[in-house]
Amino acid sequence: MTCIGAGNLLYARFFNEPLLAKLFKNWESIRDFFQLIVKLAHRNFFTLACLRCGSGIVAAAVYVSETRPSVHVLELARLLASFSPRVLASFPSQAREFLNYFKAIRGLKPRCHLLFIASAYKRRGYGSKLLKLVENCCAKSGCNWIVLDVYLRNPALHFYLKRGYKPITLVKWWGLAYVVMAKRLK
Repeated sequence: MTCIGAGNLLYARFFNEPLLAKLFKNWESIRDFFQLIVKLAHRNFFTLACLRCGSGIVAAAVYVSETRPSVHVLELARLLASFSPRVLASFPSQAREFLNYFKAIRGLKPRCHLLFIASAYKRRGYGSKLLKLVENCCAKSGCNWIVLDVYLRNPALHFYLKRGYKPITLVKWWGLAYVVMAKRLK
């Protein structure tokens, strides 16, 4: 499916994301980052899912599945590093957090990792519908789990809790607290 406008929708939702704001030097870099994510999805590095209403996209998600060749979270970190020298410079200090993160999710296999999900409108059910679609696609691809991380102060944390996601650990990505959550799909 063509998801024209997905990069703009993801940018509009995430340009104030504390980690991205900390890592990127300006909003143009964040916009360019999401445009690149969408291009890489079209080349099957990531999976891009969109929900349409009429002629426009109302929600977009980016995820990776272990059941098919794709980019993993570490690759996303490398992609971030290519956009922001601060990421690369601070990568060694993050080694412990990456280790903790991978230890926490190691038994959740096979898994999908939800990287980004954005809805153009709040409280209209588009995010819920798209999340359910992503969960179904992950389950059909053979995954038993879906994993994501969400900023501790992000109201989306409650969104995921209501939809059956359980917190499994807390990590500090570049000094910001993120809750790693998982949901069993099968």
